[in-house]
Formats: sequence, structure tokens, C-alpha cells
Amino acid sequence: MQVINAQESEGDMKKIISVVLISVLLLFICDYADAKVKIYLDDSRTEYIKVDTLDCNVYEGKAGITIGFKAGNMLFSIGPEVTLGQKNSIKWDRMVQEIIARYKELCTRFNSGSITMKGYKERLKEIDGIAMEAAEFQEKILGRVRDQSKEAFNELAKDTRGEDALINDRIDKDIDDISKKVDSLKEPK
Repeated sequence: MQVINAQESEGDMKKIISVVLISVLLLFICDYADAKVKIYLDDSRTEYIKVDTLDCNVYEGKAGITIGFKAGNMLFSIGPEVTLGQKNSIKWDRMVQEIIARYKELCTRFNSGSITMKGYKERLKEIDGIAMEAAEFQEKILGRVRDQSKEAFNELAKDTRGEDALINDRIDKDIDDISKKVDSLKEPK
């Protein structure tokens, strides 16, 4: 009868488990080393493609060290300039920041493989639609502001110079337009 030492078998078991865990870890590392992600094509999750991961850090600011040289007169400092931890980023307004957050959320879901290609395209189309709607809305607001400023300026001109000044301005503009048309006509040779 052979007596098995419990400590030796326990040590052998730990070695086997550590070899298996290291092997599995290496397999996972090799699978993800090419920076590709497995994206399923539809909700059935039967067919997939491997694609490169997206860069989700595009809209993030970066903090770091900056080195520069300043020169100036007596009121301004002269010499090298070093800043530490200053964050360089764009200050977006609230609406734009929320749209960017949706893009980043979709990017993260894509890179983790938790969304199908069909779902990704649908969500991207939805976010793009909202972004386009926001851009159109912003253009409408800017147009309204321009129109209101023109109207206010015309009212101010009417109040300060009178109605005759506005009529004279329109007549001067019409004369200039006709002069430009006449100047554009060339005599035949």
C-alpha cells in the first residue's frame, strides 16, 4: 500500500491549476492582441465579423506637461513657461455634450462586442439624425437672431434718420445694382 502525502498532491494540484490558468490567459491575450472585436451581424448571434476597435477617446481632453517660451516687455514675463496638468479640451455646450456622450456610449458598446452590427448601424443612424436636427435647429435660431438684429437696426435707423433716409438708402441700393448691371455689359467689337 502506497501512502500519498497530502501536501505533495496539493502542491501538484496547484501547479496543474496554475498551468491551466496561464494557458487560458495566454489564449485570451492572443485572441485580443490584434485589437479586433467580434461583432455579430444580427440578433440571432450566429454570424459575426472581426473588425478593428473604434477610437472612443476622440472627444476627450488630455492633461499633461506643456513647455514653451514667452517673451514680452516690462509688463509681461520673459523666459520659459512650463505648465503641469493643464487640460486641453473643447468646451462644448450642453446639447452637443449629450450627443457626444451618446456617440461615446455607442463606441464603447461596439468595442466590447455587446451590440450587433445591425443594432450599431440603427443606433448610429438615430444619433446622427438627432445631431442633424440639432444643427438645423441651431441654424434656425441663428437666422432668427440675424433677422431680429436687422429689424432692430432698421427700426433704429428709421427712428434716428426718419422714413426718408430708409427710402433714400433703398434708392441708392437700386442705383448701385443697375450700375453694376450696366458695367457688366460689354460692347461688341
